[in-house]
Amino acid sequence: MKKIFSLLLFLFCLSLSAQESIRFGVFAYKGVEQTRKQYAPLAEALSEKLGTTVVLELLTQEEMNAKMARGELDMITTNPTHFLHIRQHYHLDGAVATLEGYNKGVATDVLAGVIVVKNQSNIKKLQDLKNKKIATPSKTHMGGYRAQAYEIYLNGVDIAKESTIIQTNGSQPKSVEAVLSGEADAAFIRDGIYEEMLEGGFIQKDTLRILNKQKSEHPYAISTRLYPEWPVLIMKHVPCSVAKKFVAALLSLEPTQELREGGINGYSLPADYLKVEELSRALRLPPFDKAPQVTLLEVLHQYTVDFIIVALSLFAGLLYHLRERRRKNFIASLLSNIGDGVYGTDKDGNCIWINPKALSLLGYSENEVLGKDQHLLFHHHKHDESAYPAEECPIYKTQKTATQENAKSGLYEKTALFFQWI
Repeated sequence: MKKIFSLLLFLFCLSLSAQESIRFGVFAYKGVEQTRKQYAPLAEALSEKLGTTVVLELLTQEEMNAKMARGELDMITTNPTHFLHIRQHYHLDGAVATLEGYNKGVATDVLAGVIVVKNQSNIKKLQDLKNKKIATPSKTHMGGYRAQAYEIYLNGVDIAKESTIIQTNGSQPKSVEAVLSGEADAAFIRDGIYEEMLEGGFIQKDTLRILNKQKSEHPYAISTRLYPEWPVLIMKHVPCSVAKKFVAALLSLEPTQELREGGINGYSLPADYLKVEELSRALRLPPFDKAPQVTLLEVLHQYTVDFIIVALSLFAGLLYHLRERRRKNFIASLLSNIGDGVYGTDKDGNCIWINPKALSLLGYSENEVLGKDQHLLFHHHKHDESAYPAEECPIYKTQKTATQENAKSGLYEKTALFFQWI
């Protein structure tokens, strides 16, 4: 009995201990080991401030999504576009803090993308990337793909459709290596990676060139506009008291040497991520990859005046059509039933209508007459069998005179109808 009690007490303490730890998910965009070096000092500093162990979970975005779905993470930090997807999919509130990066003595809470090509490459401008091979760590990377894709999109090229994208399993250095080896024409990497590779001796200074280099006070060379740095989010199941302490600890962090060596100066109040949302909407990235459902009532409300104008125009057109059809039917019925033979021509003298009496008198079928020149059918010769020129034909002269009069008065119609009695 004592053994069972001891075991239950041990399990209770173990469970309590597990609850007291904070599981902090970090998108490992530099790879697991490099990201661990960057964020381990942060986890230690937070653990010391909170009096609670902060356990790092270094994950891909797919792994992070799966763990969030199972409730296995308490806090997370990831790139801004992934943040928008998470916020909507998991119904989270906004960011609670934004990262302040650190490099070369400068702290910054913004990031950007970089495009590198070989120094001797004939790629000179963003439009030249059309139909080229582009290496990127992943299409999910904000600074390693999406910032560049948006910049190129604004210059008239949709690389997702018009270029070949080579993904290097999340590795930014491998994207650069793909350019050096000739496997790719250009590489997309996040700001700071190019400088790290130069300082580490992985690339030589004159081998690569930065495309679309921006004039900026940013500490790194960049090819795109600047976007807010990584946000921090808190999961819904985390108690409010724990969340408050965690946010307070983040915002009160002092920038130690260990943190700055990992590129972290601290955290500031959450930034405005509207620019990231505009990028995501333009590129149709999650959560904006599907067209929104629009109800009929919303369409009617937005375009009420337009619908009224169109409806009135259609109604007026319908009334005119019905009136004209009744008029034509009346005339056709009247002429068809009179005892005389009558046919009608257009302004060019082509027969477009003929009544049964006229067909009987002339000895033609309707198919033989409609669309044919009435002069060539009925008036091609005079009574003495001599040729009858069209310009001398009274019917032709009547048509010509009527057409000229209509044109002068503004009543000219291309399909003017002339009736001839036989």
